[in-house]
Amino acid sequence: MRDIQFRGKGLNGEWYHGNLAILKQKIDIIEPGTYISNSAGLPFAYQVRPETVGEFTGLYSPFADCGLGIYEQDILELFWEGHYPLYGIVEWKYPGWFIKAGNKTYAYGYEGFLCQSEELKIIKILGNIFDDMALLLEKTNV
Repeated sequence: MRDIQFRGKGLNGEWYHGNLAILKQKIDIIEPGTYISNSAGLPFAYQVRPETVGEFTGLYSPFADCGLGIYEQDILELFWEGHYPLYGIVEWKYPGWFIKAGNKTYAYGYEGFLCQSEELKIIKILGNIFDDMALLLEKTNV
């Protein structure tokens, strides 16, 4: 079974990982908003900026010291068919995870099955589009 979790950037600028809750109306003392919480759930949650919320892909960077998880909106350094390096962004488009690199889009996970394609290998996670977009623009010369 796939580990379903989310990541979001808190109002304080910190990143939080865990369960996602979106409150449409006030509950007791908790204001409406988007929250990331641990397994205990509300009220043990951090309010996050909704546009920064990304889902965990179920994949880990092979070269991360502590098994860093790959999330939607991450910027990856890739190796593709002898071209090194290539840089891409993780996106969700039904029915699976894709990596957009330059003017190409590569299927990476399909209908719940996550796989690393033969021609596309993840080297490392460089950051995400919210904290490191300038890095991606520099690397791709856009």
